[in-house]
Parts: sequence; structure tokens; C-alpha cells
Amino acid sequence: MQYKDTYVLNFFFGRLLEEPIRFDYKFINLKDINGKEAHVFFELLNDEENFPIEKEFFEFNSAENKQTIGHNFQACARTGHLRIIYPPFQSDDSYAYTEQVNSFLQYFVAYLLTFFQRRRVIFGCPNITSGDRIILAMPPFLAGEFVDSIGYGEPLIPYPVTQECLMKAISTYMNFDELEKKHIEMLLIRYNETLNLPYTYERVEAFWRILEVLGDIQILSQQEEQEYDRVKAVIGIKKNSGTLKKFIKTLIDYDLTYTDDEIKNSFNFRNKTIHEYLNPSIIQEPYLPNIFRFLNICIEKVIIAILKIDKHHYIEPSYSVIQNRVL
Repeated sequence: MQYKDTYVLNFFFGRLLEEPIRFDYKFINLKDINGKEAHVFFELLNDEENFPIEKEFFEFNSAENKQTIGHNFQACARTGHLRIIYPPFQSDDSYAYTEQVNSFLQYFVAYLLTFFQRRRVIFGCPNITSGDRIILAMPPFLAGEFVDSIGYGEPLIPYPVTQECLMKAISTYMNFDELEKKHIEMLLIRYNETLNLPYTYERVEAFWRILEVLGDIQILSQQEEQEYDRVKAVIGIKKNSGTLKKFIKTLIDYDLTYTDDEIKNSFNFRNKTIHEYLNPSIIQEPYLPNIFRFLNICIEKVIIAILKIDKHHYIEPSYSVIQNRVL
């Protein structure tokens, strides 16, 4: 086996590791030198030099500093290393190996760890080469999206269960068909985008759109129809609303708890953003912090359910909100 090391930014280990966090993936479109499917192994690790940076980064992103003019919310910190362990392969396959291994890391694992920690996790993009012949293989992975979107938040799962949850999510992902893989990748990307929206009303709008699109209303159960009719009456609308119906279906499909006020205020805010986008009252609604938290939890529980991660590991978010600024 051969290996390449690269850097890891913003991922917290929670402790100085004695053993690395391990995961692996079989790349069915890559072949090793014997013509077998390429089985690639990965190890996340830190050391005595990197570990103290977690505390420094936490202090740098304190609520007090975030209120300081000039604070760089896009700052990042090197917190560890990623080792990529791979079998020998034909040197002409270097481009394919670099492209596919980095695609898996950048478009799934990095976003998954971002989800786990509610902060943007970034991996370096090494060339994967094999044999004596050196081929410079660097597909376009150095786009701005890997360096310009840095969020910071409290962990969504406890640090010690990262390997367990990571392996479960990857196992689930491996069993998805290509459409399902693209779906969860995009869902993680959309979630990541919200981490860098500074205001509750921006995040609420994004969360609602995600939850709405998850609801397939082509086939509704009797329970879903009855609940939709009940909620429609609570809100006080007479015409049918496909938007509300999709939203309700998502909540029921994923067994999410809610109150009538949370549904009513979320729906009314959604309508305001569609029909009264320039109305200043939109950003002054007193219920915004409550529906922000409600919708945030809904999104996170949906992703956990899709990836079949043990829901008992889930830690609800804790944010400070000052004049609708999320800290």
C-alpha cells in the first residue's frame, strides 16, 4: 500500500488522539494494479502541535470576538492531518484516482464532517500517484468554494463518536444509487451554505426551502391529508397550498415534532418573503429566533435519518441571537 498526507482545517478531535479516526471506501470505477476494485483507507489524526489550536480557534470565535469590528469570521485553522492509503495502480490512472478520491473527500466526507461539527471542514487536495512515472494530476478542486466558506459552531455529535457516525454514514452512502448519492451530497451542501448566513431570517428562508423540497406530495397518506387540513385551518387559509402540504409531509415522514405556532409562524414568514420581500417587518418579526431554532433542528434530524446515524448521538444546536444576528 502507498499513502499521501494532506492537511485538515477546522475539524475538532476533542482530544489528542492515540489512534486515528479511520474510515474506508471502495471505488468501483478505479482498479488497482491487479485489476481489482480500489479499496482506499483514510486516517484522520492530530498531534501535540495541532491540538492546542482547537482551544485557540474556539476562543477566537467567541461571541465577544464576533461582535468586534474587524473579526474575520472566515478565518480557518489547521487542526490535523488526513492520510490517504491506497493500493498500487497503473501510473496512467493517476488523474482518475486523484479526481475520484478527491471528489469523495470534498463533496461527501468534508461536508459530512461539516455537518457533524457545524463548522466548515476543509481537506487539502493531494495528487494520488503510483509507480515511477510522475504524472501531475490535479483536477479543478482548488476552486474558491473550498476556501471562502468558513463557519464555526458547536458540535452536532460528540467528538468521541465521530468514527462510529462517519462509518455508518459512509456505509449508508455506499448503498445509495447514483441519484440518492447526488441528493444527499446536495443536501449537505445546502446545509453548509446556511452556516455562513449571518442572520436568522436568511437561514429560516433557506431551511424552509430545503424542508419543502423534501416533501413528495404525489402520494399522501390519510394521516398526512388530515394533518394538512387541520394545520390549514389553524393558519386560517382557505385555498390549498402545495407549499404547506409539502412541508407537512416532510415533518410527518421524518417523525419531527412541532407546535401549531411553529408551523403557523414558519408558513407566514415564508409567504412574506415571497410576496413582501422588501417589507422591513420581515426582519423584525419577534418569532424569528424561535422558528430559526425549530427549522434548524428539523433539517439536522432529517439528514441524520437519511444517513441512518443513531439519533441518540444528536446534540441540539445552541446559538446566541442578537438583533437576529446568529452568533
